[in-house]
Amino acid sequence: MSGPKTVFLSYVADTRAFVDAFCEQLFDVSGRLRRVDWLIDNVTPGKDITADIAARIAAADVVISFICEKYCRRMGADELRMAVRQRSQSTGRPVIVPITLGIDGRDWWRAFKNDAPEETALRNIADKPFFRPGTNSWVLPDVDGIHAIHDLRDWLSQVDSPATQNSAT
Repeated sequence: MSGPKTVFLSYVADTRAFVDAFCEQLFDVSGRLRRVDWLIDNVTPGKDITADIAARIAAADVVISFICEKYCRRMGADELRMAVRQRSQSTGRPVIVPITLGIDGRDWWRAFKNDAPEETALRNIADKPFFRPGTNSWVLPDVDGIHAIHDLRDWLSQVDSPATQNSAT
């Protein structure tokens, strides 16, 4: 049995309420998933922010990107680019899970995944929307959303990372 999967959360501060509600459903007491969030676990003063975040992403099994209309203009987009570069260098790791929180975020995600030169397999990754149709108004997970989050948690807990597969052989 492998250890907990490390999940890096990429989001902008404006969506923190959504991320916190989402995480209440994703991270349970079993400890199968471990949260890495640099907005909570800040970078140590004096350290290079980009290098520190890149190291955290490189160590992650999963990157969940909460993509709103502001995401593309903030550090979140850089984090997603780092994850895509890492994925292209590490045979599919980390798993990238896009959560779209508005129509502009979804449009940006679709353009981003189709233009990502590092990995054409990114084009096949579906996003999970949590917003009112045609708007940039995200909605907290409802019953269906909570079921989707639980299904995601169960799937992520079962996915073996390449590092785990290699150490088992």
